Amino acid sequence: EPRTAQYAGGLADYGARMNKLHVDKGIINPESTWWFQYWDGLVTLSLFFTAVVTPYEVAFLSELEFAVDLLFVVNRFVDFVFVADIFIQFNLAFSVAGFVVGRRHIVRMRYL
Repeated sequence: EPRTAQYAGGLADYGARMNKLHVDKGIINPESTWWFQYWDGLVTLSLFFTAVVTPYEVAFLSELEFAVDLLFVVNRFVDFVFVADIFIQFNLAFSVAGFVVGRRHIVRMRYL
């Protein structure tokens, strides 16, 4: 008798159970993390801000003027978002053929 027969849900249920067993501690599952869609939205807004504001800064603002103003603070916040996103991406599970890959070394190798 196949090993999956011991589970009432069959192969799909077995795969889901095995998936949960092989997700390393600290790996983020984007499908079950409530804040991840908000994070994606923040990264998208940061990319849009960079695409619109950076060309304006380069073309019209003098590089000799250095002041800690609102634009400087917003740019540092956007930098923080991008650096934090690098760390999140290196700890983010991904799906292959319907199964979540949550082994830390596999997740990291995907991005290297």
